[in-house]
Amino acid sequence: MGHPGRLIIEHGFGATSVEAIAAAGISKKTYYTRFAGNAEVFKAAMQCYAAQNLLSGLSGRSYFRQPMG
Repeated sequence: MGHPGRLIIEHGFGATSVEAIAAAGISKKTYYTRFAGNAEVFKAAMQCYAAQNLLSGLSGRSYFRQPMG
């Protein structure tokens, strides 16, 4: 998901073709099966980015490593 999402972030919805996404590693069939359009690819990329950064940010906090009680 990383490369296609980055293409849309870098170039925008309208400027990113399905062919460019396919060249980045997702086949056209997979694209059309999983996503209704570039907006959904962007949404999935942002959710993935947020989840990764949230988890990495929280794991560094000492109060998340200490036992409760």
